Amino acid sequence: MGTVKAADRIVKSLNLIRGEASRLDSARAEGKSFEARMALKTIKDECYDLRQFLHELQQKGELD
Repeated sequence: MGTVKAADRIVKSLNLIRGEASRLDSARAEGKSFEARMALKTIKDECYDLRQFLHELQQKGELD
């Protein structure tokens, strides 16, 4: 995988996490527990996917 493509994937993940964190804060402030749980689940899933992606890059020797 090229450096630019890997960087784009990482930035996309971080932006998604940031957006969901904002959604989580809003949902908690408004007392919307279902929306808060969904945002938290999305954050956890994306963090897991990002960790897996970084691990794969490391295994391929593309990440120091």
